[in-house]
Amino acid sequence: MKTLILFRHGKAEEGEFSTRDYDRSLKERGEKDSKMMAQKLIERNTLPQLIIHSGAVRAEQTAEIIAHEIGLSAPMKIVPWIYTGYSTAEFLELINTLPENIDTVAVVGHNPNITEIAVRLCRDFRVSFPTSANLTIAFDVKHWMNLEPNQGKMVAFEYPKMYK
Repeated sequence: MKTLILFRHGKAEEGEFSTRDYDRSLKERGEKDSKMMAQKLIERNTLPQLIIHSGAVRAEQTAEIIAHEIGLSAPMKIVPWIYTGYSTAEFLELINTLPENIDTVAVVGHNPNITEIAVRLCRDFRVSFPTSANLTIAFDVKHWMNLEPNQGKMVAFEYPKMYK
């Protein structure tokens, strides 16, 4: 069994004229919501062994909050094209090459791509991701290399407004 957690970054500052979108930081609300959603992963005992993110400031901050909350000391992996967009095939190529000793991985990304990949991988998911939302998908495979579209089963979909 392999588990993939798709996590949208927390609420970010509005873009200023002089600030690149890539450099936008989390708002205080984004920090609090990301922390709360990381706590929900702990409550469900769904702890990623690796966190992959785009490298954009808000995604990196979200990934760091998750890692801190769950006590993950392993390094995170930056995959820049998670910010710019990707096809299902490109995403699967990344996932298919994950180390076999990792059973649970989190990917912190951006809309619309995080929603699109969720719909393509999880046969029973059809909604959009609010900020700080996470979708846990279980795959009945022994090896990441065997993961394919529409194989995933939704374990949980959580977002901050569910708990406010």
